[in-house]
Amino acid sequence: MENISKKVSAEKLILIGQQAKTSMFKSECKNKNIIHLATHGYLDKESIKNSWILFADKKLKLPELYELKLEKTNLVILSACETGLGKDGIETTSLARAFSDAGVRNIIASLWPVEDESTRLIMEEFYDNVLVGESYRVALRNAKLKLIAEGGKFSAPEYWAPFILQGKTD
Repeated sequence: MENISKKVSAEKLILIGQQAKTSMFKSECKNKNIIHLATHGYLDKESIKNSWILFADKKLKLPELYELKLEKTNLVILSACETGLGKDGIETTSLARAFSDAGVRNIIASLWPVEDESTRLIMEEFYDNVLVGESYRVALRNAKLKLIAEGGKFSAPEYWAPFILQGKTD
């Protein structure tokens, strides 16, 4: 996450470690163009409203996410497990959907549990691609293709395929 924070400017919200408290997130998120959350997420399939994103001080539950006002946010990256899944599959009611309903135009979310190292590699490459002018859609695609081209363990789909981009991608 620290490599990513070096690549982005002040218009992004990056909270690391103990700095990543829900109060700080809620007060700082409203005016940020990009929000990147590299944390743990949990999808409660029995009671979707109990799904959450983990911060340093507590879990931010799904109903609280719907209350955020994020109309100025162009992209939220939910770099955590199963953030794009809902009770009955993709998008019905999910952590990603909550950010969409809060006004975010684009969301990168995951469809299954993700591995830390491959996620870091994809996200670093994604930001490198965006910084050279690629659209979010192309940047994510090219980050995945790079992981595949490098071969090895992370070229398997289970490592690069969980991340999807939804929203007004271009």
